Amino acid sequence: VMRDYVDQGFEVIVAHSFSYQDAVLEVATEAPETNFAWAGGIGQTAGNVSDYDQPFYEPAYLVGILAGHVSPSGRLGALYGFDIPVCHAMGEAMIAGARTVNPDATLTVTAVGDWGDVSAAKEAGLAQVDTAGVDYWIGCGEGPTLGSIEAAEETGGYATGYVGDMSELGPETVLASIVWNMEPIFDRLLEQTAAGSFEGEFMRYGVKEGALDIVLNPKLAQNVPDAASAAVDEARGAIKAGTLEVPFV
Repeated sequence: VMRDYVDQGFEVIVAHSFSYQDAVLEVATEAPETNFAWAGGIGQTAGNVSDYDQPFYEPAYLVGILAGHVSPSGRLGALYGFDIPVCHAMGEAMIAGARTVNPDATLTVTAVGDWGDVSAAKEAGLAQVDTAGVDYWIGCGEGPTLGSIEAAEETGGYATGYVGDMSELGPETVLASIVWNMEPIFDRLLEQTAAGSFEGEFMRYGVKEGALDIVLNPKLAQNVPDAASAAVDEARGAIKAGTLEVPFV
């Protein structure tokens, strides 16, 4: 597909998946006049290949603050497709945020072993309820996130949307969603290409750059205490100001 895009004359090609690493670097070598970017997050670049990070852990910290305020038990859950760094860091940041509110908060983690199996993720979420009393989830990957929403619906807990606003998928359960705005990254790629200044770089765009944030489900906004909203706003402002650095674990 990338070779076809090159043949059609596209000047910028975005390979938006970690799994595209080998392909994008191979095609970029064949097409040195075309600029590429891929979602590696590991700093693997070339002269005409940029790599962009996925620091979901930054907004996950904000989710943790929210969870610390609204979770009755303080027992939080994380469901990952696999326990890769981007996912692991999300869970660690979530519990760090929660403990600014509730020092006794706990996190139960399950790596489902599949990015797309919703039913397996749901069962893993329900098992977390049975064994640890989890009532608020964060997910990493489509299957784990959708599974956590279903588990929350069945048990009366809260879940977190992922990548986009998932309020409509869980009107009574998705309290907040992590949203990823790719526009700052695309703007950077296009500006460099237009200026002829493209030099493959590692881009790390998070909360400060307006690429990541959380949004509340408007139907559940009344369930969020004013103190929780204020604490989230304060932390978001501190991240943008550079006075708060969310730990990457």
